[in-house]
Amino acid sequence: APDLLLGACGHRACRALAARARAQGLRVEVDVLPRSHEDLTAYAQARGAQRVLLCGPQYTLVEGGERRTLTFETLQEEMRAWTS
Repeated sequence: APDLLLGACGHRACRALAARARAQGLRVEVDVLPRSHEDLTAYAQARGAQRVLLCGPQYTLVEGGERRTLTFETLQEEMRAWTS
């Protein structure tokens, strides 16, 4: 199961986050279908993903059923703790 599942999006910052997470040794999947946030969250749960990242003006991280809105910088800080 992936550590992080991201939706299909063309934002450079999202691709950079996926690459950074992979470089940290995390298993990252990027869904290729254009799903709504709700459908992506359900898909991530079905895949057994530990976290799902929803892209938008800010980032919404869904982890353990909780949703938190984070800035790009805060999300990068959080990602560092996922491998420790």
